[in-house]
Amino acid sequence: GPGGAVADPTLWPFATLMTYGDLPICTASLVAPRWVLTAAHCEAGTDLGFVDLFPGAPLRDARGPGLQPDVVRVHPLYDPVVSESWDFALYRLSTAASFTPVPLPRSDATTPSRADIAGWGDTSYGSNAGSNALRDVVGGIPVLANDTCTTAYSTDLHGDAMLCAGGDPNPGGDRKSTRLNSSHRC
Repeated sequence: GPGGAVADPTLWPFATLMTYGDLPICTASLVAPRWVLTAAHCEAGTDLGFVDLFPGAPLRDARGPGLQPDVVRVHPLYDPVVSESWDFALYRLSTAASFTPVPLPRSDATTPSRADIAGWGDTSYGSNAGSNALRDVVGGIPVLANDTCTTAYSTDLHGDAMLCAGGDPNPGGDRKSTRLNSSHRC
């Protein structure tokens, strides 16, 4: 249903909760023992001293000790004033995580028709509440053609920089789903 279901955290060991101070701000994915991938808009000039990353945390309010990043790298072409494209940031952890990184696709992989997602974000459009439990949509959400999203949401999507996925591709539909603030497994 809308907002997915409470996830089995063993299916998402790479899902990483990102906090600023004690405030959960984004979901990220552990892509290597010392590297976490998230959206560049989550970085927003934050002081790394206040950022904590929690790989494998099933609950926002019972997450154990976090790992601190020591470096952040925002994609050099990311410019939120110009476009939503290239919205990627990598955080290097000061110590290696003991969780399994996400299995990344090969460079020659084709774009899937559906994508499984997980995260702690809003469970309904505009709620701004977030979920305490990690939630997922296994079986996936549809991956949409970029021209469909460009038309529906009046935004310029670059096929080599973004993946458009989610709900209703019609204006007034679930626009939030076009920017997946979650861990992805395609």
